Amino acid sequence: MIKKISILLISLIIICLCLTGCGKEEPTKSSQSSSTPIKTELTIKDVLAEFEKQGISVKLESKPYYTLIEANDGEMFYLDNEVVKLYEYKTIEDYTNAFNKYLSLQDMPHKGLVVLDTSSQTALNIFKNIK
Repeated sequence: MIKKISILLISLIIICLCLTGCGKEEPTKSSQSSSTPIKTELTIKDVLAEFEKQGISVKLESKPYYTLIEANDGEMFYLDNEVVKLYEYKTIEDYTNAFNKYLSLQDMPHKGLVVLDTSSQTALNIFKNIK
């Protein structure tokens, strides 16, 4: 009886280990790897200039913690009392690696190597319309 229970328990452990290994999800390919080329020439300065062109007075605050998402640079300002953060990556590979590593980046729009982090609808609209 003890021998049967031991064999059953060992079998269950082996099955659980096999199923755990099969349950790992492969990272999904995102829109970042689509066949359309990504414009990488855009910089934070270009984005800030576009905000100024749209009549938004940009008063830069302290830099956001851009290194937390492995960005190369970052700027922060307020628009209608809502924080607007811009992050810039050095290369598309740096951005892609960070995108796959940090889930928060998957909710942030980007243009080339510049990422926008805000809840301001005005900022989102301006950023979305940058050519």
